[in-house]
Amino acid sequence: MTDAGDSFLELTFDGGRFESHSVPVSVLAEFGTMQAILLRVARELWLRDHKERERVPRGFTEAAQLNLVASRESSYTAVLRRSEPAHGRDASSFDYVFEQALDVTVQALAAAANDNAQIPADFPRNLLDLLGNLGRHLGKGEELRIRGKTSETVARIDQNSRGRLALLTKRPLESDVDFEGEVESVDDSGKIRVRTRDGERIEVPFGLHRREELGLAFQQRPMVRVRVRGAMQLQQRRMTTVEELETVDDERAPDVKKLWDRLKTLEEVPDGWLDGDGKKPTEEVMAFARLVLSRLVVDHRSIPRPKVFPTPDGGLQAEWVLGSWAAEARFSPLSGYIVLEATNADTMEEREHLLAPDDISVDDATTLADWLSAMMPAEDARV
Repeated sequence: MTDAGDSFLELTFDGGRFESHSVPVSVLAEFGTMQAILLRVARELWLRDHKERERVPRGFTEAAQLNLVASRESSYTAVLRRSEPAHGRDASSFDYVFEQALDVTVQALAAAANDNAQIPADFPRNLLDLLGNLGRHLGKGEELRIRGKTSETVARIDQNSRGRLALLTKRPLESDVDFEGEVESVDDSGKIRVRTRDGERIEVPFGLHRREELGLAFQQRPMVRVRVRGAMQLQQRRMTTVEELETVDDERAPDVKKLWDRLKTLEEVPDGWLDGDGKKPTEEVMAFARLVLSRLVVDHRSIPRPKVFPTPDGGLQAEWVLGSWAAEARFSPLSGYIVLEATNADTMEEREHLLAPDDISVDDATTLADWLSAMMPAEDARV
């Protein structure tokens, strides 16, 4: 659509998902939120000017209905027009109050985004909480701009401006979110803590009938993840409403499963496995290697699954072939250190590195990934 005609309101979505000049269907709920706010504000203004009345006239609600009449590819701009009231009433009889409602609403939103600006005196103070409902569907780096046809003011809404509005209204800030992450803990009271790929930790309530399923997701992380959709209280990073909570396999779950199956077989290695010498891999090194190597496989998708072998001292050794490089990581059975060594078959160059316990964890294998990536062929490292 391109013919805007006589627009009443324009909503522009910018940044993030909107850079492709399209808008997810779920975000279109912002249209309904804006319509509901304008109706409430217009109703307050009309009753303020008609103190002898207790109710708005017939056709008032219909006149608040917004219709999408055009869109523009400036990220994504929706052009909205008000409906014609039914029952033969002249649409222009309500124009002034809806235009006034739009002006004071846009000015109030713009002021909320500016620490030094004042909320316009005409805006009904009992409706300030409503403004916090706008922008619930915006993610990080995304912005909603609102412009009315009779005003030069443009209101900009993002997570920062919503945060300031929450402080102004003393109302917890909520957003509709959809994310995926790992179960880090399971609470007996019916809450899990989920860590997203960005490292955020979010509290999610669940029905106790799902405790076994979510407990298994905790035990099998990072191979098993959870997907969550609902409303989140932003300041406290906790879900207030959960509409969807499901467990899903990570994309590299087959590789992780093969790695775990291999480690499972190594649990059966007996003492004396190497011509009467050689210690059985310790439980501690098995658990540590399982989590570190799983983290490496899941979080660093360009690095292939390693082959794993026992070492005579009761440790484990992971091996990779990366182009002309043969690399290995030896997990010490006692100290928590990982010894890294590599040899280039073409040049005979050798590389060595030592990872201390503070250099790597079950939640972050970046240092090991960086060391391995430096030896990978360029085309493989970009995968």
